[in-house]
Amino acid sequence: MNIGICAWFGYTLPIADSTRMIRDAGFKSVMLRWMDNDDITISPKEKQPEEFRKHGLEIANIHMPFFQINNLWGDNVDGCGMYEVLASCIIDCGEHDIPTAVAHLSIGNTPPPPNDIGLDRVKRLVELCEKNSVNIAFENVRRPDYLDFVFSRVESDCLKFCYDSGHEYAFGTEDKIDPRDKRLTDSPELMTSIDRYLSLMERFCVGVNAKIYDIHIFSHMAGGKTIIMYDCLSSIIEHKRRKSNRESIYCEFENTVKELKSMRWNERRTVRGSGAGLQELEKTHASRQFPGI
Repeated sequence: MNIGICAWFGYTLPIADSTRMIRDAGFKSVMLRWMDNDDITISPKEKQPEEFRKHGLEIANIHMPFFQINNLWGDNVDGCGMYEVLASCIIDCGEHDIPTAVAHLSIGNTPPPPNDIGLDRVKRLVELCEKNSVNIAFENVRRPDYLDFVFSRVESDCLKFCYDSGHEYAFGTEDKIDPRDKRLTDSPELMTSIDRYLSLMERFCVGVNAKIYDIHIFSHMAGGKTIIMYDCLSSIIEHKRRKSNRESIYCEFENTVKELKSMRWNERRTVRGSGAGLQELEKTHASRQFPGI
């Protein structure tokens, strides 16, 4: 199993030390932060691919700059500048033989509305990926509707989705959803978003159940949120099963959630058996802080 980690994992270290620690921990690949003037980057980004490979680690992908990503949707010079930054990252991936560039489509809760200007830039980025044999993978952040806007309008084998379990843990919804809810009948876009989420989770859970992805890591990063999301959508899933007369729909998602629940139950029994305070443990989980992504 090829499990990777971000090359910067909390400490600014020389590459030789970082690679040794990453490799000794059992990781086989890394994600590189592809940013200039980044005070936590361990060395100039152009030198990192060769250095990490020299020490036996694969480069899974880069993460492109995102702090100013809302500019991508603006009809101004800043929007053009943001496009150029992302385009240069994609070209760098081609030159350094890095398969995927990870990006955000928005930052914060109130980005500019998705529009044709930003969509045109995304299309040009995808075309650039096709020319350079590189994938561009957009992450789930606070506003998943931007993913829907792009994926429903752009088709390419180079356009991918990067599921970030930490983002899901921090920003996923906890609202109970009923298939009879007028929010669904009055908003086809919302139902489309739910369908896409279920489809993506089903594919991801195929990998979890096949042990391509480590369920223990997944449980630690987003197990609780995934269980909540499945429970919120369970009525939708049952509705789809009855409507299609296919009980196997989303069975991979269901099986992963069953395993996660079993793991959580065993953890709670272990905590109770050890005498540690379960309420204190849950309070610690609830107090986690997340950056404004």
